[in-house]
Formats: sequence, structure tokens, C-alpha cells
Amino acid sequence: MKEGDHIFKAKEGLSLQKFREEIGRLKTEREEGRLDGMFELLSINPEDLTLEDAEVWQKVIQQKAENFSKVDLASYQQKIKTSKNSSREQFLGLIKNKISPIWTAREMKNWQ
Repeated sequence: MKEGDHIFKAKEGLSLQKFREEIGRLKTEREEGRLDGMFELLSINPEDLTLEDAEVWQKVIQQKAENFSKVDLASYQQKIKTSKNSSREQFLGLIKNKISPIWTAREMKNWQ
């Protein structure tokens, strides 16, 4: 599965159930060694994730973080801290690992 082959298509909208299924599929692929990286998936129970997590996933993965700023990340991170949900904490780590190279590439491009 390629990174862009996710469940969020414009015509389908956002579904918590589909998001959880997608994370579950990715977790299974990671467990079976068919997916590189994303080790955080191994510690995530997809059923513990929320619609807010799905919205962040969509913005970061599907939209390449075009509409997700460092302020958005800080706000999301604060909500995760107060949730005391280990699956959401691991998911935050996954999001940070996905968004960092996107932001770095964007900043490097702006320097040129």
C-alpha cells in the first residue's frame, strides 16, 4: 500500500469507523512486516482513537499538511496530553514523524 492510498477521498468525507479500519489495516501490515516504519502502530488500539485523530490524519497524510500548522500541532498535542490515552499518545508520535519531513522539505524549499 502506498502512503497516499488512504480511505479519505473527497467524495466519501470523514468516517471514524473507516479511519479506525484503516489504522487497523496499517497496524496489521506493520505487524506482518509488509509496512516499513510507523512502529507507533504496534502500540495503538484503533478503537481508542477519536474523530479528532481522524481529522488530523486526514490533514497530515491526505492533504500533505497544507492546512495543519505548528500551532495546530501544539493544540492537538495539549489535548492528547490531557486525554491520558496511550493509543492517542502513540498516534501523536506517528503524526509528528509524518509531519516533520513535510515541514522540513517545505522550509528548505523556501530557503532556495
